[in-house]
Amino acid sequence: MIPARIVATFAVLLGLALGAGWLLVAAATPGDGTALDVAVLEVFHRGRTPLRSSVWAAVTDAGDTLVIVPAAVAVGLAWRWHRHDWLGLRLLGGAVLGAMVLYSVAKAVVGRGRPGADYAFTLESGLAFPSGHASQASAFWIALALLLLHVVRGRVARVAVTAVSASVVVLVAVSRLYLGAHWVTDVIAGTVLGTAWAGALWWSLTPRVRDRR
Repeated sequence: MIPARIVATFAVLLGLALGAGWLLVAAATPGDGTALDVAVLEVFHRGRTPLRSSVWAAVTDAGDTLVIVPAAVAVGLAWRWHRHDWLGLRLLGGAVLGAMVLYSVAKAVVGRGRPGADYAFTLESGLAFPSGHASQASAFWIALALLLLHVVRGRVARVAVTAVSASVVVLVAVSRLYLGAHWVTDVIAGTVLGTAWAGALWWSLTPRVRDRR
């Protein structure tokens, strides 16, 4: 049975995502970004080169479903084998699947269009708000960091885990802007949404860990 706290958190985050999306769409010309969105993409567009584009296209894969889902399953099963419990799979699987549902519903309801051909490195289908890559990347990498911090000892190791996970989240977010796949407000919303969901899920799944601490 899914804990009531998880369901309540899921509903609250979805409501916040929808509310934020409606406000952004109301502030922008239909199908376009806000003035801030356009200004940020102009900066990335001017600095685009073939080599940089290839690098950022590879970076963005760290938030792609075809990478995130197998990674969540693999780490979750490895955790089960080493630790003899299902926390890893429940946390990582729940983080990724929950983020997917949250951003999919928000996209469908808000209905915000992506940047056009003037900004996009390669045109992508689907709606913009919030960024799916940013949402699921932040959900997975933050959840993974929380899981590793549960077992990693030593200040240096813990700082390294935190720094690496945060760096990947930021790099994926920047890659979506560089490639012109999203407006900056899409990326910010997706990152916040995924991070909040991962943190709430960890909090709901680990009450005994907190009690011991």
